[in-house]
Amino acid sequence: MPTASPKSVARAGYFQSQTHPFGLIWVAMITSAANAPWSCDVTIVELARAGLPAPSVVRTAKIACIEPAGIERRAGRLDKATAKAVAQKLKGFLGSA
Repeated sequence: MPTASPKSVARAGYFQSQTHPFGLIWVAMITSAANAPWSCDVTIVELARAGLPAPSVVRTAKIACIEPAGIERRAGRLDKATAKAVAQKLKGFLGSA
């Protein structure tokens, strides 16, 4: 059985308000920092707080919508500075709609 990769749930109010009527949650890919970097990557600084065992980045260009039932567990939480940087990158992709 394939192992699910971790994802960052976009929880900023702006993003929640965009998906709330449909009951979906936006997620962004988390991948190893050892992979070739993309200009949209945000480094996760506090790995232990995020529940990650190795250096990782949020790859903000890879976002998806999932049903809340698709979330198995909370592994951890991004620190405020990293979460803010992720939100800024996502807003850059989406504009100020």
